[in-house]
Amino acid sequence: RWSSATAAVTQRIGALGRADRMTLVPFDDRAAVVNDATADAVRLRAALDSVRPTDASTRLAPAVALARRILASSTLPRKEVVVV
Repeated sequence: RWSSATAAVTQRIGALGRADRMTLVPFDDRAAVVNDATADAVRLRAALDSVRPTDASTRLAPAVALARRILASSTLPRKEVVVV
């Protein structure tokens, strides 16, 4: 499952346009931001490479709450959360 998840994120990184921004928010029982919002594919791939799977339980609510705060502070006209 981990390789499928990282492949899906890598595909999203490749599909970003110039005006797009992405922030990775990995989560298990907690959520954390691993990069500032960016369209820089090299930085995003490095951020993704820094994330490791854990055996901790998975709680979606903290990740969604953090994503909502990130989106609320964005000035971009279109906002989207993608859960992988």
